[in-house]
Amino acid sequence: MMNISLQRAEMIKGVAIIMMLIHHLFAYPGRIAENITIYRISDFFNIEYNVAGFFKICVPIFLFLSGYGFSTKKTISFWYVISKIKRIYISYWLVFTIFVTIGILFFQSKRFSFDAITLMENLSGFKSTYNDEWWFFKLYVMDIFALPFIIKIDSKTLLISAFPMVAIGKLLFIYGGAPDFIVEFLVSIFPFVSGLVFGRVCSGNEKNKSIITIAEFISITNPILLIIISVLAYKIGKTMGLMFISPLFVIFLSTCINSLNYFTTYILMILGRNSLYMWLTHSFYCYYFAQELIFYPKYSLLIVIWLIIVSYFTSVVLVKIERIIYNYSLMKNKIA
Repeated sequence: MMNISLQRAEMIKGVAIIMMLIHHLFAYPGRIAENITIYRISDFFNIEYNVAGFFKICVPIFLFLSGYGFSTKKTISFWYVISKIKRIYISYWLVFTIFVTIGILFFQSKRFSFDAITLMENLSGFKSTYNDEWWFFKLYVMDIFALPFIIKIDSKTLLISAFPMVAIGKLLFIYGGAPDFIVEFLVSIFPFVSGLVFGRVCSGNEKNKSIITIAEFISITNPILLIIISVLAYKIGKTMGLMFISPLFVIFLSTCINSLNYFTTYILMILGRNSLYMWLTHSFYCYYFAQELIFYPKYSLLIVIWLIIVSYFTSVVLVKIERIIYNYSLMKNKIA
């Protein structure tokens, strides 16, 4: 049975954040200014566009790993939830304060309009009009809030109930009738609970023999078969296909990591540790503030590397700022 250690999870997150950057660079050509030139790998087939479309699986990967991370807990208290929410909001508000302020001051537009309602809606995280790619934030918050209830449910019930929840979410998405954050929570629930269930199996906490057998079978499946199934699921089901196939793809990535050299795994681990701030900031560069600068290398591979570098070093700076704030608040509390 393949156990996903903390280091391995960080490496997978590193792969996922690279996928996210590629997805936002090439999956939406309509969001790239017409005067920007991109030299693609092939003149006959748009490899970047097609690969970037599949790389939307980065979101289910993060959800799966989040669920997996909570799998060893049998109960989760209200205060634990509050502490987790507090930590994610501190990071979110730090990026919000810096980047939204820059947007309002230097990139005045309908997107960065300065009015109290828009400001408070986005500050809460339940609206993402300042940065469209922040929609994932409220989804993660919803998953954390749901943890005290989800964690008490047995694995079989969790997996079975996930399917009607996804179906209800899809219907609400098509016909309306519920807030966006409820719809997104329902549609995206499967990767989160499947990660939780898979983690229970790996840690030896799962009692259901059928689930254990299925998880063990997936773990030993040929990785080539896993990637073929994953691509087919995307071709057939698009986003929903990626949601349901994400456990297989995470196992595929985990297996591939075994064959990587030390340098590559170290780079992936570093990127994984910085994935939160890289996610929160990269789209400001490639969409809203510095699109021409990010696409300046012109060659698609160089563009990807350049955005990774810019996003990574932005994260490094933000982590240092966060530590300064934390140390200052700690010192203030001691004095008080």
